[in-house]
Amino acid sequence: MDGLAVGIGATMTIHCDLVYASEEAKFQMPFVNLGLNPEAGSSFALPQLIGYHNAAEIILLGGMVTANRAYDMGFVNAVVKQSELMETAMNAAQRIAELPPTPIRLAKSMMKKHFTDKVMETNDKEFHSFVGRLSSPEAGEAVQAFMEKRKPDFSRFE
Repeated sequence: MDGLAVGIGATMTIHCDLVYASEEAKFQMPFVNLGLNPEAGSSFALPQLIGYHNAAEIILLGGMVTANRAYDMGFVNAVVKQSELMETAMNAAQRIAELPPTPIRLAKSMMKKHFTDKVMETNDKEFHSFVGRLSSPEAGEAVQAFMEKRKPDFSRFE
């Protein structure tokens, strides 16, 4: 991961086997800030990956998370210099490619099986909620505030 990973870009890293980030990488899941809910199974998978409190920091506060903070949380495997990022990722991919394929598939399946069904169930619930939230007053206020270059005022919503 290099540069900004916002929204689905950050969410998709949860579902990767290995994640390497450059020192310049930043992650953000601003769904709540935009009057929306998390998506792609992240409300279940992220707490499983990095613990509830770290997930709450990312999802509820919606702020930018630096690569080093993401590493400390367990969100990425390693932080490397930008010039070493591709080499680091390719070396890991090459090491995996040299291993016997059936045990790799089995290991991945076994590691993920215990929560794959729950992630899919959560993803379905998130999707239906997300679609509904797109037309919500809170999302409308977030978009209007963005267009007017001001901070959204959610105080009138309960």
